[in-house]
Amino acid sequence: MTYTPLQVDHSRNKTVFVRSMWRPQQNQVGSHILCALAEDVLGKTSESRCIKILVKDISPCDSSPCEHGGSCIRQGITQNYVCNCVSGYTGSLCQTDIDECSSYPCHHGGTCRDGVNMFSCFCSPGFTGRMCQTDIDECASSPCQNQGTCNDLVNQYNCTCMAGYSGYQCQTDTDECVDHPCSSLFDCQDLVNQFSCTLNTGKLMAILMSLMLIAGVLTFLFLLAKRRRYKDVDHTWLANFQDIRKPDSQPKLVFRTKIPHKKLQHRWTVERIRKLFFTFCKNNGD
Repeated sequence: MTYTPLQVDHSRNKTVFVRSMWRPQQNQVGSHILCALAEDVLGKTSESRCIKILVKDISPCDSSPCEHGGSCIRQGITQNYVCNCVSGYTGSLCQTDIDECSSYPCHHGGTCRDGVNMFSCFCSPGFTGRMCQTDIDECASSPCQNQGTCNDLVNQYNCTCMAGYSGYQCQTDTDECVDHPCSSLFDCQDLVNQFSCTLNTGKLMAILMSLMLIAGVLTFLFLLAKRRRYKDVDHTWLANFQDIRKPDSQPKLVFRTKIPHKKLQHRWTVERIRKLFFTFCKNNGD
């Protein structure tokens, strides 16, 4: 620092000195001794006074003005500086975090979350990858059964089933016997997209035994009716023969006697049963 005269105070016969700023240069950094004296208007001087001045170079970067780890770079020996920011920050003091999500880097509706010099994507269902760029293949695990074809969709899949199978994963074998395509004497066997009919021998034997039982009952009734009819025939004509070895000259009408009304009705019923039996056997034979 140095003193320079500003004005003269004549009432007191002395010169007044004021203090002014001294800006040392880079080569003046260090310790300095500055001496000064006062002189009045009559030329009389005062005693000399000396002071010691310590000059230091104070850099504007000493206060660490750059934020978020930015590097301060001083411009020469002035108080000017610039900040060299680390990646992810910007601004004169590196005070601003760069928004890496401003360019919308996440695809397929993914949500972007900003970080320091980075970003992360939270993907929509069905997508994956750093920027949600990859469609997840739901068919990779081969979910369709029984040789069904898998069709990959967004966050889902569907199966095209082979003939004879159904269900979301083609897991169900279609029952071709559900409509009972075989007749009553056959058992239906379900196959893949087809069926087969197998003769049920048990049912067949049961039907045959039933028919045999019916036939036996009808035969018994027939024989019983015939026996009763034979008893009703009048055989008194045999007493009129002289020689039984001769041919029968009597008319055959003798064998036919009048059967009472109830017996005739019984005979008609037996014959009708016989006809019904033969009709039944004929129809079952076809």
